[in-house]
Amino acid sequence: MKKVIKRVWEVLEVIIVIYVILMTILFFNNNSYGYSKIGKYTFVNVDKKTSKYVNSEKNSLIIIKEYPKYKKNDSIYYYYVSGDKYIVKNDKIKDIIDTNYYVDDGYSVIDERIIGKQVVSLGLVGGFLGCIESKFGFLLFVFGPVLIVFIYQVIEFFRVMKSERKELLEKSNNSTIDADK
Repeated sequence: MKKVIKRVWEVLEVIIVIYVILMTILFFNNNSYGYSKIGKYTFVNVDKKTSKYVNSEKNSLIIIKEYPKYKKNDSIYYYYVSGDKYIVKNDKIKDIIDTNYYVDDGYSVIDERIIGKQVVSLGLVGGFLGCIESKFGFLLFVFGPVLIVFIYQVIEFFRVMKSERKELLEKSNNSTIDADK
């Protein structure tokens, strides 16, 4: 039973490490607009402000892929200026003139502000990522699991050291007894 629990913990450690690496990559790979971007993929957390501009539910995560060209009637996501922040908005391309894309609401979107087309929308995952992006959430959901794994590894290190020391003492005692004979 101990071996099974140990194997399960080892698998869990690997999952935790992979999870922490992925969350850290998402957390620190923000583009100039403040959204997580890895390669051609942008990850948008649909929050209260964004939910009225996109076709996804609040707290979902939208994964958007950048494409080299867009055509009329494509449904695109782009950065829209709202006050002093950039938010993500979703519209269909109504017309294209040079490098300007005119969308259904009459707004002109320049090529640099287009994010791309939606690949997938994952419900509730965006809420979780939003929580992780907060200071408390990062400590709880990223640093916390790392701390648990670290503490376990330290405890395991001392257990191994103790058993190795015990073995050495037993070998030393056995060789002393054999030498006395």
